[in-house]
Amino acid sequence: FWLYQRQMKQLRPGTKLKEAYDFFHDGILEFCDILEEGIPIDEPHYESVTAEYEKKIADLEKELLSSEEALRFKEVMEREIDLGSNPDLGHLFYDIMGLTPPKRTPGGRPSVDKESINSLDSDFARKVVQRREWQKITGTYSDQIRREAVNGRLYPSTNLNIPVTYRSSMNAPNLHNTPKHSEEPKKAIRSGIVAEPGCSLLEMDFGGIEVCGMAWYSQDKVLLDYLWSEDTDMHRDQAQAIFDIRPNEWENLDPKFTSMIRYFAKNCWVFPQFYGSYWRTCAGNLWDTCSELEIGDGEGTTIRQWLGMGYPRFEDRVREHEGEFWETFKGVREYQNDIGKEYRKNGYIETFLGFRFGGWMTQNNLYNYKVQGT
Repeated sequence: FWLYQRQMKQLRPGTKLKEAYDFFHDGILEFCDILEEGIPIDEPHYESVTAEYEKKIADLEKELLSSEEALRFKEVMEREIDLGSNPDLGHLFYDIMGLTPPKRTPGGRPSVDKESINSLDSDFARKVVQRREWQKITGTYSDQIRREAVNGRLYPSTNLNIPVTYRSSMNAPNLHNTPKHSEEPKKAIRSGIVAEPGCSLLEMDFGGIEVCGMAWYSQDKVLLDYLWSEDTDMHRDQAQAIFDIRPNEWENLDPKFTSMIRYFAKNCWVFPQFYGSYWRTCAGNLWDTCSELEIGDGEGTTIRQWLGMGYPRFEDRVREHEGEFWETFKGVREYQNDIGKEYRKNGYIETFLGFRFGGWMTQNNLYNYKVQGT
């Protein structure tokens, strides 16, 4: 009761904190209605998906284990390869088959993630990726939905009290995690979620919402121009600047390579910079993920060879580029400085909606929570 009285003094009507409190509880009530109503699904569809892909996986595993590559592994190691073991796959691809690692992990090991294996010149490697994707369709998606289905409906719980930023999470099952980028799993899983009789399904997507939040808070003119212009691409421009690729050269490179390098510029440079990282950490991650990528010029040239430098010079290059980056996005930098001042003054930061984040926070927390919490 004592705590309640203390809280009610802070949650007095007319304050932003009270507005956030009401908004939070209204949201919980809406999600409770969704939980009670349930979501209709086609249960037989998911049963057939599981049966179909379990057979596909079994047939593919039989093919892989009888392949020349698997037999070479067995001859060298005197045992059968474990198709689910990253060390086994790495040993096969890079030691036994002698393939060049497209990139390395932060610990320096040759990577065997999806992007790396897909870029190898090997049918065996591509089939390993295919096996992983099929296993995900059954294990991560279809089986989870079948386990939670009750009389043709799902009753997932949507939570607002678990992530510290107040974004929603979901469980039993987690329908936030349904595939949409790869066509095969997208078709297999999403087509089983159906509309009520006489109704239709409508899909909405807040694409790029966090970058939009950053632009709104900072009012950075350059970032706003990037968001509203269909002719510009911030992540592409940063990839070109970091790896010294001119626009006319970019157009002539392998689209698979430019897509990957744009992805790494986005996730190892732009977003980390916006959320509090700095040049040395970013340089290490960019080098580990990109230095051995082949640019697709038909001659096997890697990014490292294209740049004509080793890691120490690349680190210097990234440090210099960081200054240019913040000269471009001055508004975002000023916004970051203002958040720090707000936190030091009040002991907390407050979002546009009135939510507060207090206590001990890192610099990354300060920059991330305000945007994600909005």
